Amino acid sequence: MKLKQEARVLHNKAVASLVTAMTAFNSPVDTGRTTHVLLHLQHAFEMLLKAALSARVLDVNQHSVERAVPGQAPDERHKRAVLRRTRIATRTREQRVD
Repeated sequence: MKLKQEARVLHNKAVASLVTAMTAFNSPVDTGRTTHVLLHLQHAFEMLLKAALSARVLDVNQHSVERAVPGQAPDERHKRAVLRRTRIATRTREQRVD
């Protein structure tokens, strides 16, 4: 899928932040590891969310999806609808690369 320029920049920032988080996680220095990893993971998630919103892959104002009731797990139909709408590629156990 061809991304818009803004979405592409945000996606690249998210990838760079994920790499930084992995580097901090695997670092031999233990000082501030947890804070460093969580900070960069949060930044990566925010950049991916902004990229999805700017590419119009994800619509914040969709009212067709039923609201989740606290304490109840979402049903399979709802999960499939969300995955279809956001175009998240999922892999089966056989497709995973270890």
